[in-house]
Amino acid sequence: MTNATRLSFIAVFMSVACLGACARPASPAAGEATSTATPAARAPAAAAVQDAKQAPSPYTAEVKVFGQVIDRFGFVRKYVQVAPGLDDAQLVDLGKRLHALEPKTWFWMLDDGAQAAQMMEALPRTAQGDMQGYPADWVEQHTVAHVVMELVPGGGKRWVLAKRSGSDVMAVLEE
Repeated sequence: MTNATRLSFIAVFMSVACLGACARPASPAAGEATSTATPAARAPAAAAVQDAKQAPSPYTAEVKVFGQVIDRFGFVRKYVQVAPGLDDAQLVDLGKRLHALEPKTWFWMLDDGAQAAQMMEALPRTAQGDMQGYPADWVEQHTVAHVVMELVPGGGKRWVLAKRSGSDVMAVLEE
């Protein structure tokens, strides 16, 4: 797959500036967990943001789950903190294990949690184009890798681990 093809896929399904902020409205009947957003942001147009505190994490101690968003396409985007300074081999290993646990989830791996609450609170508003409060520079600086589904020319798809918030594939996780 060429970088141009990869970039066009990423342009369709995510914005590097807001990393998965295209969220669908929450459905109270769906029985989803409580939102991490403020009451004002929980309006019917708010995203389906789920609080990581609702259930114990199935992950190892090396991963802290900040929360997740279900985007307008129905993709689950989970935001997690990983240890700072992991090398590529460690990120690939962790990406493989996360994908094995949740094979249909897009994982955003960040190496810092200082502005995670602010990020998770702002994600529902970014779906409506409101970037106020979204720590875009911090997210870009601290995203070390992400697990994402790529569309392959000819109609196929595959799951990959990509470096930082871009499209450079570190490993193919599933074809």
